[in-house]
Amino acid sequence: MPIFSAISSVLPTNREATVPRAAQSAASPRVLIFHPHPDSAQTLHPALLPWCSALQIVGNFEEVQGCLTQQSWDVLVVHLDPYEKSGIEALRFVQGCGLLLARIALMDCLDPLLLAAVVPLDVDALLLPPYSPPHLRETIERCFVRVLDQRRQARVQASMEDQIVHLKENRKQLLAEMKKLDTSVIEALLASLAMREADCVLHGLRVQAYASYFARLVGYPESLLPHLERAALLHDIGKIGLSDALLFRAGVFNPTDVERMQSHAAVGEQILQRIHFLQPAAQIVRHHHERVDGLGFPMACGEKVFRWARAFFPSSMRLTP
Repeated sequence: MPIFSAISSVLPTNREATVPRAAQSAASPRVLIFHPHPDSAQTLHPALLPWCSALQIVGNFEEVQGCLTQQSWDVLVVHLDPYEKSGIEALRFVQGCGLLLARIALMDCLDPLLLAAVVPLDVDALLLPPYSPPHLRETIERCFVRVLDQRRQARVQASMEDQIVHLKENRKQLLAEMKKLDTSVIEALLASLAMREADCVLHGLRVQAYASYFARLVGYPESLLPHLERAALLHDIGKIGLSDALLFRAGVFNPTDVERMQSHAAVGEQILQRIHFLQPAAQIVRHHHERVDGLGFPMACGEKVFRWARAFFPSSMRLTP
């Protein structure tokens, strides 16, 4: 609350002090009063003690510091004296420690220099004379209700932050598990391919190494490299769909057999399209036998070959249309 609003809202009047409804239902506050002359503050003791769950009056900064560090308080009432800096030091100490409690300043007169020192310290209220114990109690109640609400908000925020941390940890674990699952899927595909043709796995590893190397040389996007490397490793996965008679045939192939053999690129794309994280690699697998001169297969698309599949044929690699 701006300091001048606080002044106007708590200046004493001739009416009786009223207790806000929210304060009536709230717990009793623990109040710490700092006055350089404790004897002068003893008149407040009988009026506030029956209403507070704890009330203590101290007379120097060291005592205030000790009380604030060793016990929990809801309201700090500080008497400010133009000739004493200990009151300002107490408020600065509370602000520096980040203690969540209400701060009420009492001033014997509206001293401009003292007021200028108080404004940056974010006091909740400022009382000027002639203030009475009932008016001080009303101010304490209002500030106490406010600080209770701030503490509830702080607890909610802390709870939300804990939940966010927990969600981030869960997300991290989930991503790690998904990565393991992705690796397991690739290993399962490679194992299936190895059962059909053992040399295909070693061949895939070599193609993966070459494709990754050449792609980096020509500035292949880092974000797409994992898809290229997976495609290179699994580029012959479509051979799972070929018959043994065709896959292991020796000798010259007739045109029909050649067409069937060349279909493994399209079959490989169909297999990978069924696995979500391998879908970006599927199109590369379909084009891995294409050539920019139009003599590739299965589409013979020439210059229209999928640009990110060109790392499979570095002699004609060109990443721009």
